[in-house]
Amino acid sequence: MTCPQPDSSLPGDCEAVYGSEPLFWIGYTYRYWHFLTGQASGDIGKICGADMMHTLYPSYHTLDCSQTIERILEAKECMISA
Repeated sequence: MTCPQPDSSLPGDCEAVYGSEPLFWIGYTYRYWHFLTGQASGDIGKICGADMMHTLYPSYHTLDCSQTIERILEAKECMISA
């Protein structure tokens, strides 16, 4: 995974912002979400952005990915269409 381009609002080093373990979990969960629902990555990011995922990491990282996604969608009042 590469860091955002220098013109973005984030500092230079991704790990300094999120840490390597939360960053891995966020990416893995986004990929799983895509394979589970077929939604585009951009749409998934609009439902639950990286900042929200980072906030959820301490509570959700030990859950199965499908449970994590289900809880996020329930909280956002969305339905899985898969």
